[in-house]
Formats: sequence, C-alpha cells, structure tokens
Amino acid sequence: MSADQKTDFIFFDAFGTLFHFGDSANPASDFQRLLAENGVVAPIESARTAIATEMAYFRERQRTVRTRDELERLRVECAEIAIDALGGPEACDLAPVRVAEILVETFPSVVFPDVEPAIQLARSHGAGVGVLSNFSFMLSIILDDLQLLRMFDVVAVSAELGFEKPDPAIFLEALRMADVEPRRAAHIGDNYEEDVQGARSANVRVVLLDRSGQNHRDDVAVAADLIEAVELLVGFPGAAP
Repeated sequence: MSADQKTDFIFFDAFGTLFHFGDSANPASDFQRLLAENGVVAPIESARTAIATEMAYFRERQRTVRTRDELERLRVECAEIAIDALGGPEACDLAPVRVAEILVETFPSVVFPDVEPAIQLARSHGAGVGVLSNFSFMLSIILDDLQLLRMFDVVAVSAELGFEKPDPAIFLEALRMADVEPRRAAHIGDNYEEDVQGARSANVRVVLLDRSGQNHRDDVAVAADLIEAVELLVGFPGAAP
C-alpha cells in the first residue's frame, strides 16, 4: 500500500456497528418475566402498556440527557411511569430504583464480538480509531458502560456537534477532532444513506457493514463483519472505493 493509500484513521458507526440493544423479540414478555423473578405478577397486557408508555417517555426526554446522573434520574422517572401503568404500588410494590434496573435488563446493550479484534487489527496497522454516530448525548455513557469508550481516540456524536450523517459537516468535524485529512481516513457503518453517502460527500473512504449477508452492491465495498471491514481498509489497497 502506498503512502497516499494508507489509512491513518478509521471511524466506526455506533448502534448496529459496535453494539445493539439485545435480541429479544418480545420485550414485554421479558419485562413480565423479570418482574415475576422479583415477586411481582403482572398480566402481559399490563406489561405491554408499561413498556410502551415508558419507552415513549424515554425517547422524548433522552435527547437532553448529558450526564450519568441525569440518565439515572430519567430511568427512575421511567420506572415510576411503568409502575403506574402496571396498576400503581398496589400492583407493583418494588422500589422505582429496582424497576429501573429491571427495565435496563429488559433492553440490554450488547457489544458485537468482532469489535475488539477489529480495533486491535486497525491499531496493529498504525491506524487511530474513533466513533462517528448519529446519537444522543448518552453515547459516551453507553460506550463507557460497555467498556468501549477507552478503546477510541475520538467520539464524534451528532447531538454534540449539531450535524447528522449524511451531512458532510459531521464528517469534517470528526476529521478535525482526529487531526486527519479526508484522504487518509475511512468510515465503517451499516446504513447506506447515512454512512456511505455521507462519507463520500466528505471524500472519506467507506465500507458498508452488512452482518446479514443480504446486501449485495456494486458501488461500495461490503463487509460481513468488522474484521473484514478493517481488512479492506488496511490490508488491501483500493478495495474500498
């Protein structure tokens, strides 16, 4: 690989690329089961209502959360809403703090197993690594909880920067944070419009991550996992358009 082709820095998308929110197809059923394990018997319809109500409240207010304390307060508020939806303290006598913990267990954040080896591979080739994501202020907290934050040199998140992918402005700001030129940087993400079109608008090389193996495209390099994606960027010059 020539000096001009060398990738000095690789950005990774966050949700769907580094982590996901568990594999449950039925969160209400999981919530009902976890409540039962804590001595609360709730009808499935009540569990569904509680989950739907607290999720709507969380989505509306999580955009403003900037600190861990604010996140914990929001989680307790969601728990109180869930308790009311279950029928109040008479139906659920658990403390709101415990219900908040159960809600977190219902929607676990799970790191993909290829994340750490992919980062190690990138660093072994001399590339810095960062996160570039459309996400709320909570991203750094989530990454910290998942033991991922310490692995990255830069975290560029839309809520803090004021731009969202595919706007090239968020890529340009991330490049500034990483102190790297566009031609020496690359991006890996799982969304064609946000990640591929956005990266190209900023003249950054890109690999589309497709863990399903169903996305066959001729206009962009596609990888089945993060290790393959990094290999395309550091090991095979010209493979990632």
